[in-house]
Amino acid sequence: MTQVVTVSAHTAAYASEAVKKPIRSPRKTDVQDNMRAVVNNAAEGEDVWKTAPLNMVQSSKLSLDFLSANQSRHEQQATLKQTIDAYKNSTT
Repeated sequence: MTQVVTVSAHTAAYASEAVKKPIRSPRKTDVQDNMRAVVNNAAEGEDVWKTAPLNMVQSSKLSLDFLSANQSRHEQQATLKQTIDAYKNSTT
């Protein structure tokens, strides 16, 4: 025995909404929401590990530090002979 069922277009559209993938929010929005939550938790005195992102160095400042690292420090580098001697001494 076969049963034939008819469904209106509106009912089919309503049922298909549950099958659709949800629209993802942009990553920037997610990051902003998370940082806002971290700031609110930090203001309330939450755990240090949760507030650590507030203390992170900004990427632009970090890149500028790398660019100027050679200018601020003039450390003597080892010569090739010194490096080879140090390697031989460490393996024996």
